[in-house]
Amino acid sequence: MRVLLTGGSGQIGTALLEAAGRDFHIIAPTRSQMDLRRPATLSAAFEVCPDVVVNAGAYTAVDAAEDDPRTAFAVNCGGPGLLASVCAAHGIPIIQLSTDYVFDGFKAGAYREDDEPNPLSVYGRTKLEGEEAVRRAQPRHIILRTSWVYSPHGRNFIKAILRRALAREPLCVVDDQRGCPTAAADVARAIVAILRRLRSDGEIPWGTYHYAGAGEATWCDVARATVALAEPMLRGRVDVVPISSRDFAARARRPANSVLDCRHIVRTFDVDRVPWTQSLARVVTTIMEEMRSTAIP
Repeated sequence: MRVLLTGGSGQIGTALLEAAGRDFHIIAPTRSQMDLRRPATLSAAFEVCPDVVVNAGAYTAVDAAEDDPRTAFAVNCGGPGLLASVCAAHGIPIIQLSTDYVFDGFKAGAYREDDEPNPLSVYGRTKLEGEEAVRRAQPRHIILRTSWVYSPHGRNFIKAILRRALAREPLCVVDDQRGCPTAAADVARAIVAILRRLRSDGEIPWGTYHYAGAGEATWCDVARATVALAEPMLRGRVDVVPISSRDFAARARRPANSVLDCRHIVRTFDVDRVPWTQSLARVVTTIMEEMRSTAIP
């Protein structure tokens, strides 16, 4: 099976390239080779004759999107809509990555796929409109919402916490936003499970699914767990101080609760959910090993 992957240099894209191994032929063009804001680049990309497209590319700078909505909408909405249209024209299904930030966080329990979205931020709105554009353009789609993604690659919360802890900087972390920390490698495994089912059956139950790490936490919980795992490398004790969202200067509003109910994807594709603490330990170990030989980027 030939898989055309956008966002191959991002956290989930990198993890998918590693997880796919020899089971799938992944074609991951660079942004200069395939830019969803430049339709002319799509024709050449589709010359590889993919069997499925995975769109892991996105504008993910949540706060920056508040000041640059035009670019955020172009990448997160216009791009996926265009890509899904080309997929439909070629008879190719698409897997579109989305986010828990499509919800407002006012629900008491975990969000199901059929709960009404109501994003609080520009980023959330662009991702929701990207979902809707994909649904309109190509009925043979999987929209996969995930949350709080981290990995040893790129920029993310875990690496930021480790940088600051090593520099002995104060760690004041929001403790009133709750979600599901998710390793990019675990999202990649879920995508591979979907791809295997598609390769085997040809057709699968299309639609929207949630996948996130098992368990829930606040950002402060995650920071404390990260510091505890990295303690052997830290020079002395590093305290993590809980603060409220009101005390944290952020341009974009985040949902207070973005916990995702993932039972639908578990039942449909027999995907395992890994406890976030277990996956975090693996990622922190990898980052610590890299930091022993080079400065963290």
